[in-house]
Amino acid sequence: MKKAMMLWLFCCFPFCWIWAKAPRAQLEYAYTDDGVRLALRRYARPGFQPLLLVHGLGQNGFTFDLPYPNQSMARYFYAEGYDVWIANLRGHGRGKYRSQAPRRRWSVDDFAIYDVDALIKTIRRRTGQKPFYIGFSMGGMVAYMYLQGVYYNRRGRVVSSAQLARERNRSLKGLVVIASPPRLSWKYPASLRTVARKNYYDYNLILDGFPGRKTTMYSFHMMDKFPFYDLLRFVISNPHQRRRLVIEYLGMRFPADYAWYPPNMTPRLMEAVIRHTVDNISGKVLAQFTYWCIYRDLTEYNVLRHLKRPYNYTKNLHKITLPIYFIAGDRDKLVCDDTVYAYGYRAVSSRDKTFHSFRGFGHVDLTCGKRAYRVVYPAIVQWLAQQRELEWLDKMADLLGR
Repeated sequence: MKKAMMLWLFCCFPFCWIWAKAPRAQLEYAYTDDGVRLALRRYARPGFQPLLLVHGLGQNGFTFDLPYPNQSMARYFYAEGYDVWIANLRGHGRGKYRSQAPRRRWSVDDFAIYDVDALIKTIRRRTGQKPFYIGFSMGGMVAYMYLQGVYYNRRGRVVSSAQLARERNRSLKGLVVIASPPRLSWKYPASLRTVARKNYYDYNLILDGFPGRKTTMYSFHMMDKFPFYDLLRFVISNPHQRRRLVIEYLGMRFPADYAWYPPNMTPRLMEAVIRHTVDNISGKVLAQFTYWCIYRDLTEYNVLRHLKRPYNYTKNLHKITLPIYFIAGDRDKLVCDDTVYAYGYRAVSSRDKTFHSFRGFGHVDLTCGKRAYRVVYPAIVQWLAQQRELEWLDKMADLLGR
């Protein structure tokens, strides 16, 4: 009997150890000032440095946590010793991790003013620490907006407060923005010379070559939601073999090659991105993005052109002072790395700022491409570690100074 028990323990102990080490996601909630309950997916390490991950346009938190080996940024950070919180903005998420959608329609301004504020305050209250903020695409854009100290005044207009901006910059230890444009402009402006170049269409076709842009913008404005996921679900609803062929063929071509750099993706990864990370989009949010594409600068919601001087987020990036790490991809056709550098890196007032354009990367593949865990994830972890070392050195200098 003893021998049988010892054999059983010997065989099962390694598997028990692996099971204990594997991260288990927890459900957390944050409540906004306008009464919306936001769901967070947390890989908890109580007492360790918290990270807040915020997804992009038409996505949810699973952007950072695909259920495949080496395709989860969240679990990678957890393994590196971080307390990881994955956000789902209002109206986004899947299953029990879906955040509430308010009855009234919402804009990107609501994400920045209500959602980001609630997420950061919840993490600080639960952990007692300032988190690092990591935003992908729109997730970084709403961080730009939040850090400027913006809020709604009594007339519902977006205004900013210098004191609130300082408080919000101090509420985070640092910001990592991944393919987050501070302005929707591309490498080549329209001219006779640039239009004649093939590269012009590589970077501008989705915007400048699109007819009826304003009509489309007004159509989005009238919609309750744009069925982005419902449309893409058709692609993955076919029988397995045919689905693979469709994804493999379409995923390597226009317009899918705007979403990612095809060499960084596989048919399985493309299907996973569609199945797990894509969400329907608020019509008002999509209308605001279309407005930004037409008029370039990020402004408060002004699709109907009813505001004389809408608040301009792009022109107020100098209010950002916290340590910031700008990440871009040199193959990204949605977010040009030159734009991130010129209008983001050079515009912020942060003393500690870093810009890195990764060679051979597009947009989505910066977070879940097949090479991201070997190239992008370690670079982010290294920057986070440097920030923590600098913080420790500052504390020691203060103690010695006393």
